[in-house]
Amino acid sequence: MKRRVFGPLGMNHTGVGRIGFDNHATGYARSNNGKVNEAQPDIPAFGVPSGGLETSLNDLLILEASLRMRTPLKLPALTQMITPAKGFDVTPGWFARHAAGVTPISKNGSAGGFSSFFSFVPERSDAIIMLRNWQGKGAGILGPSNSILEACCGIPKHGGSEADE
Repeated sequence: MKRRVFGPLGMNHTGVGRIGFDNHATGYARSNNGKVNEAQPDIPAFGVPSGGLETSLNDLLILEASLRMRTPLKLPALTQMITPAKGFDVTPGWFARHAAGVTPISKNGSAGGFSSFFSFVPERSDAIIMLRNWQGKGAGILGPSNSILEACCGIPKHGGSEADE
């Protein structure tokens, strides 16, 4: 990813194990007794990069623009990435849905006191990127993200749970 995506795009604040850089957020989570505590990153190897990727909003904006402009991913690779697998309503890691004549493509994530939601509309220049330094009960990010898509982009909410993903 560093060699083929992050480097060529200039995403210089994206990678795994970058917590040591300055100006990073501290993650928080609610314990079983209801107390809010600082959360420690605990990313299993199978969770990288989905749950263990560290980045900045600026780098995510670069990624969104590159997905929209199809660089470095050309149309066949992007199509494969966002096309639901046969017999399923999910893609290889990304989720697609049809609403208001467009297909929002989304990816959620959470780990170690953080949660995120990244959604873009390939047919338009609409995107929602939400980053939270909060994880756990009551920190669902799908509901607020879909509300923003509806209010700002005219893309209606779909059914389903607004619980933590």
